[in-house]
Amino acid sequence: MIKKETITLALKKITDGRQLREMSESAQACQFNAIEDLSEESERCFAELQDYLQDYSWIYEEYTAVRKLKVNEELQEMLDRLKREGVSLGIAVGMIKAGEAEDPFSLRVNHYIAASCGNLPKEIIVNKSVRM
Repeated sequence: MIKKETITLALKKITDGRQLREMSESAQACQFNAIEDLSEESERCFAELQDYLQDYSWIYEEYTAVRKLKVNEELQEMLDRLKREGVSLGIAVGMIKAGEAEDPFSLRVNHYIAASCGNLPKEIIVNKSVRM
C-alpha cells in the first residue's frame, strides 16, 4: 500500500550557489526538512536559506542577469556557512499531483534536505499527491 502512495526520489548534494538558484527557479513548490538535529547556528542558516528561497521564488523573473549573479553569491555564502557547521544540503526534485481528485494538477516540487556532512541520504521517499 505504501508503494502506491509514495515515490522514491534521488537526492543530489548541492555545493554551488548558482546551481541552487537555477534549481529553485524551476520549482513550483518546495519543502524544507532537516533529517537530524542541527546546531543552533546551522539551524538558523537553514532557516535563512528557506526564507531566502521562498521569497526569491515569487520575484526571480523580475531579476536582471547581473542581480542573479549577486543571488548566486548570497546563496553560496549560505552553503559555505552550512558546510563550516558540518551540514550538507541536498535537493530531490519530484512531480506531485495536487488538488481535488476530479481536477488534479501537477506541480514540480523541490525537497531541500539538510543533514550532517556524510549523512545526507542518496534518496528520500515522499507522497505522490497532496490534497489542497
